Amino acid sequence: MFSIYSAILLLINGLLASSAHQRRQVNSNLVASVDYPRFSIEPPAGRHYFSNSTGLTLNCQATAPSTVYWVLASDLTKTISDTVRNQDLKHFRLISITGLRHLLNNGSIHFPPFGASSQNPAIHSTSYKCVATNSAGTIVSRTVHVAAVIDQQFEVSVYDEFAISKGTAVLKCQVPSQLRQFVRTEAWIRDSSLEITSTNDKYSFFQTGELHVKEIATADSFSKFKCRVKNILTGERKLSSTSASIVISTPTSSIAPRVLHSMNSLEVNEQNSRLVEIPCAAESWPLPSYRWYKLNGVEDGPLTNTLNSALNLNKRQLLGIYSINQTNSKLNNQAEIGSSGSLILRNLRATDSAHYVCIAFNSLGEFTVDTELKFRRALSTSIRPKRLISDKRSRIVVNCTVSGHPIDTIHWFHNGLPLSVLDEKVRIMLLADQSVLMLDELSENSIGLYQCVAENELFDSAQDTIELLLGEIKPILSESFATEMKAQVGDEITLKCVASGSPLPMITWFVDNEQIIEERNDGLGYSLKSDSHNHRYLNDHLRILNHHVFCGVIMFYSVKIKSFLTLISAFKVLSMQVDILV
Repeated sequence: MFSIYSAILLLINGLLASSAHQRRQVNSNLVASVDYPRFSIEPPAGRHYFSNSTGLTLNCQATAPSTVYWVLASDLTKTISDTVRNQDLKHFRLISITGLRHLLNNGSIHFPPFGASSQNPAIHSTSYKCVATNSAGTIVSRTVHVAAVIDQQFEVSVYDEFAISKGTAVLKCQVPSQLRQFVRTEAWIRDSSLEITSTNDKYSFFQTGELHVKEIATADSFSKFKCRVKNILTGERKLSSTSASIVISTPTSSIAPRVLHSMNSLEVNEQNSRLVEIPCAAESWPLPSYRWYKLNGVEDGPLTNTLNSALNLNKRQLLGIYSINQTNSKLNNQAEIGSSGSLILRNLRATDSAHYVCIAFNSLGEFTVDTELKFRRALSTSIRPKRLISDKRSRIVVNCTVSGHPIDTIHWFHNGLPLSVLDEKVRIMLLADQSVLMLDELSENSIGLYQCVAENELFDSAQDTIELLLGEIKPILSESFATEMKAQVGDEITLKCVASGSPLPMITWFVDNEQIIEERNDGLGYSLKSDSHNHRYLNDHLRILNHHVFCGVIMFYSVKIKSFLTLISAFKVLSMQVDILV
């Protein structure tokens, strides 16, 4: 979403760089000689549970020629010394551990099935990031949280429930407590024929295992109910080994309300926000009525002693009252109270995140329960433009727009490592829904990829990238070789050149004014090697005597036309000549 803040920041960047760009007259169609990596397959954010019997594979692939590997997310949040920074992110590169964690050639990380005795929390219950890198820079993926669960055999049971005539019966699908978060109730089956998979006028269906049977009548006591569940880790389905009946009673004396089914908290994703039911099924005689409140401006977390005081303050918003004699329970276009006491909300938004309080009451008293509703909308980040070209010693401003809910933290990374706000040349500000990065006194060390990463406590995260280039800087040979070297015939020697510049220089080697082709296999014995710091080496086995060797660097902008590279501009610097004496 383009806002007034985006316009202001783009204007600031334009003012800071316009005169320099005019001097250089940089063509906007020019691209760097090496395209920076982008994730073509980025591992999904969130927490990923998996069974030790099935294992888990997380895929990661990048565009452009690049190296892909994995690191622990915790390594990037540590205080990183300058020594480690100079070694780059590969310092944290993970390796395969036989039988527990495999790093595959296609960039994926695979956790194979394992026995219970082999479970290792440092591997199976931790957080990872995928890294893609080439000579243009380094990017890191969203954080992926993994958690392995040991398979357990379990049984599903249901039991008879007592209910008051014309009231609500709450049937419960029973599974072991340690497996509840991994087992979903798929359906209730009445009399071996009717499948109940959603809420309607007669039933309220909850995936957590509860079924409300509303307005109990004599006919309901003749039905038998079973439930079917699915293990979301293994895909295994099970039908309850027993069936349940509803035992109906009509009290002879008054009973104060008590709540049979409620929830302390409820998380709702945007995808599932069209209809949400917050339960508050109570039992009493006379039958209960219900009041629902929304509490505004109350801190997150469970309400304890603050509940009664909050209800007596202006923080409360009465949503509605429902009584058994009511014919229309609809409160507005968004909310209504069901006959089992549930609050039914439609088309939720982030502003609906709040504490909701249900009070079940009759002439003998009342019973109060509180549910904290947390609305979740997937995080997204956006940086525009995707590339900035600026002058050395200048200032830039980068704007990152963040959306989603909730947004808990926003971090900036440079070439895969977190930026430190302790650096006097780095400033980070929050401006409405945006995070603004300001960099002063740009230098060659500023070149590369910057990422804005947003995260929240629900294990969601999102990231976007911008590439920073310095304007044309004449290449410099910062390290070369001696002008004379002694060697014996048959010896192997290594000559080294290190160059810097913008765009990234390309190094070319010559022997007696003849360019050396990489991996030359014509009996002369030359071979060339490069590393990530743009070092290039010449290994000469000295099969030809009295060579004069020098290296040069070439910097160029290039435009890709079909499959050909067209040279736009070039600068060449030659090192000193070296004589090899034998």
